[in-house]
Amino acid sequence: MARNDRVLLIAIVAAALLVFVATLARQTGVPKTSTIWAEDGSVFLQCAYDRSFLDCLVTPYQGYLQLLPRLGGAIASLAPPAQSPLALGWLAALSAAAAAAAITRAVASATGSVLAGIVGSTGLGLVWQAGREVLGNLANAHWILLTAAVVVLVCGWIGRRMDRADAALVAFAGLSSGLAPLLAVVALPNVVLRRPGARTILLVAVGAALIQGVTAIATPREAPGSTPRGLADVASAFDALVVRQGFFGDLRTPPGWAVFGAIALLAVIAAAASGRQWRKAAPGLAVVAALVGIGVLVFGASIVLNRTVNPRYAYVPAALAVAALAVAAGVASRRLATGGEPVKSRRIAAAALVPALAVFLAIGFARSFRLEARASSGPDVSQELATAETACTPGSSSVTITISPHPATNLWEVRVPCERLAR
Repeated sequence: MARNDRVLLIAIVAAALLVFVATLARQTGVPKTSTIWAEDGSVFLQCAYDRSFLDCLVTPYQGYLQLLPRLGGAIASLAPPAQSPLALGWLAALSAAAAAAAITRAVASATGSVLAGIVGSTGLGLVWQAGREVLGNLANAHWILLTAAVVVLVCGWIGRRMDRADAALVAFAGLSSGLAPLLAVVALPNVVLRRPGARTILLVAVGAALIQGVTAIATPREAPGSTPRGLADVASAFDALVVRQGFFGDLRTPPGWAVFGAIALLAVIAAAASGRQWRKAAPGLAVVAALVGIGVLVFGASIVLNRTVNPRYAYVPAALAVAALAVAAGVASRRLATGGEPVKSRRIAAAALVPALAVFLAIGFARSFRLEARASSGPDVSQELATAETACTPGSSSVTITISPHPATNLWEVRVPCERLAR
């Protein structure tokens, strides 16, 4: 294995490990591996308890197929009920780690900087809403897969070769998300640009989009909110949930808006460093703009279509902005190193740019790492089962336990067969 390949492999493993740990460690209170999140229990695990694997796999939820959560629910159902939170938590962490590995590989290959690759993937696990609600459960894993697939596809625009691992990511993302058509749209430019492997990726994305489209038409979903939402609502929510709070929560040092400020500054540096050769920086800057724009689009569409402002909608634009920041730093660093006279100051600036960005994000993410998540108050599943198990008397088929988030507007429960508790 060549030295560059070894360095990239180390970076991929490091990024995956970071997101894996973040998935399980950010939540204060009841640990992630001791509680079960909402739909993870009442929908996916419950189906695995009550019905066959294939029946659950093809059963839509909220109007579309959810491949990863259905697979995870089936696997977790094989464990003793008291261990199901651990199984679900680890499966969620592993899927997030795999997504982080994909982003690291894509950004590093596109920019030529393995550090930029690591930085680009940190948003998956370290932005505010990642710890608040999205990480550690399979019900929200579609946001993570969608984000990773978008980054991989967009990085292909600037020459990064895509392979079977990327196709698998796009397939899982498309078959787990109601926004599968977006992936087909983002995959199309790679075919136009004749990127290697692009046609296969496009076929996978289009196939997933068609399947989800037919499913959405044939399957009713929960009615959206009663109050229509417009551009003013989207703009206000974006400012509050993404710009101000999306990256580091309520921290003022560093402020969340500094991420978008840094993206703009790096774009200017890349263009200025290129001078008359600004066209060489244009493809990379187009990728940066696309990542930010897609994040805004997903955020706005989620609010308008669902007619509600949900804080978790901030996850995708925040995570994509971090990836965009990493790409911008990589592009600016390369243009500083190659775009003008090879003076010492340019070389120093080129070498320092990505590490400085990493330090900036590390400060914010470290200070906001531990937080009170929506599942922090539990309940603890092992304690719930210990209390409920006494109700498994002769003639009883199951017991019902409460799962997180609790208290909440909806009461989330899972019905555990007594025969499984007796194992």
